[in-house]
Amino acid sequence: MKFLHIYGQRNEHDDVWIVGDKEGLTALRDLLNTIIDDVERNSSEFITADHECYKILAVRSDEATLDAKEVCLPYSSNVYKGKHPIILVGPEVYRSLVKP
Repeated sequence: MKFLHIYGQRNEHDDVWIVGDKEGLTALRDLLNTIIDDVERNSSEFITADHECYKILAVRSDEATLDAKEVCLPYSSNVYKGKHPIILVGPEVYRSLVKP
């Protein structure tokens, strides 16, 4: 399994850390390249150091419509003060991205 930790911002101007093994970082790169080059959305499964699995859902949004009034900001101290990013894909597409 691909080991990858992503430590998001708690507040504005905080750093984001991405820590992983070569396989995990390569899989993240490949996921992002797919989103940039081929499709608008995709997902990939990873594992944390305590062996818990999770998926990264990547969505390309070329429209400049994302603002604090529409989609919640990514700071963990601000969680869900705004609409969840699921609005970018809708519930049906979300289910298809997270299905096993």
